[in-house]
Amino acid sequence: MSPALLHVLNHPIRRQILRLLHEQRATLSPNEMSQAIGVALPNLGFHARTLAERGVIRETRTRQVRGSVEHFYVSTVSENRLVATILSSTENDDCFLFSSQPRGA
Repeated sequence: MSPALLHVLNHPIRRQILRLLHEQRATLSPNEMSQAIGVALPNLGFHARTLAERGVIRETRTRQVRGSVEHFYVSTVSENRLVATILSSTENDDCFLFSSQPRGA
């Protein structure tokens, strides 16, 4: 694992995006992820592009929506055990940022 990838995974929003895509096992757009996580769309879009640049998520398709292009992403976490371990070990820390109740509480 490169230091650049570790740096990318050091952000809680990026880890939350990865968890969402991995748990849903679905292809989601930044708009759908934004609504699910509760993060502003421009912020989420930035983090999704950063993850895609590092190959932790990949774009599966695009579609034209009201004059812009909507991108859809899928997780590649299952292909990287170390990334999956990082997500698992930081889940309890990150849940406080995205909900009022910790997971499993």
